[in-house]
Amino acid sequence: FAVRGSPFSRMNFTIDGVPASFLLHTVQHIEGGGSIAMLNGDILDGITLLNGSYPQRYGNRLGAELDFQMREGSRDRAQFRFGISGTDASAVAEGPIGGTKAGSWLFSARKSYLELLLKQIDDENDFGFGFTDVQSKMVFDASARHRFDIGFVAGRSRLDQETTPDDINEVQDGRNSAELLEAGWRFSASRSFLVTQRLAFAANQFSNTNPAGVDLAEGDGEDATWRADLVAGPY
Repeated sequence: FAVRGSPFSRMNFTIDGVPASFLLHTVQHIEGGGSIAMLNGDILDGITLLNGSYPQRYGNRLGAELDFQMREGSRDRAQFRFGISGTDASAVAEGPIGGTKAGSWLFSARKSYLELLLKQIDDENDFGFGFTDVQSKMVFDASARHRFDIGFVAGRSRLDQETTPDDINEVQDGRNSAELLEAGWRFSASRSFLVTQRLAFAANQFSNTNPAGVDLAEGDGEDATWRADLVAGPY
């Protein structure tokens, strides 16, 4: 998609305020290949689209910024949910931590089966794209003023399509994976003074091979982020 004329490649993606450009199920170095976010909608608290002038904290992107907020798990009781859609199946588990319920945990897993459906519909279908991802978050209130949280997102995807030996520039096997680990601390000194700090590390690996098994493209990348915010005034 595009926002105000800026293409997808110009946009910035963040999760809980930290860069998340790696968290996409896609095939690298393929024009118009499309992508799917490595985030299950059942574990999101909200999505914010910043399409005008906004603080350029990360990425130096020219386009809009899309921020995903992962929600906390339930502090009331343990809950389990399963979901099935036309392309994938998912499971979500969550619940409180300890007898005092001073924190919560949340875990989600998702697996696609679109490629299996396409092969059932058409025996001659030679195109398959599948993905798997997991998301988790843990929050704990150490005291009335100190709150800690840790989150983890990881996923992998694969393109598997039949090609002829002459298609030396076509991708027969395309693989992509990414991981994000983030941790945060919030200190409430008073009702008018709030300090938050967040540390995150993200990594990405991919490889594309042709019918002869020759690598057309491969690579990896890492990104470390530290962010501190100070809020003064009623909140």
